[in-house]
Amino acid sequence: MCSPAWASAHGGCAWSAPSSTESSEVWHDIGQFFVPGAAGTLLRDLSYFPDAPSALQWWVLSAWLVVGIALILVGHVIAHRKAHAAAH
Repeated sequence: MCSPAWASAHGGCAWSAPSSTESSEVWHDIGQFFVPGAAGTLLRDLSYFPDAPSALQWWVLSAWLVVGIALILVGHVIAHRKAHAAAH
């Protein structure tokens, strides 16, 4: 176990959650562009801070929805072409 005294003497615990450092802020910013980060922030902001701006989270979730639908359609077209080519 990592005691506070050991952590302060050795620069922290390797297995503990990162503190508010520059690298964790970077990962937080990157995470906002993925579905779990955007959805979590949106739900938290709508629940606790209803006046907070939420356009970015809506745009991120909408973009993932559009990309997902586009990939489904591309997969469908490719499968349809392969089936059509195999039949002829």
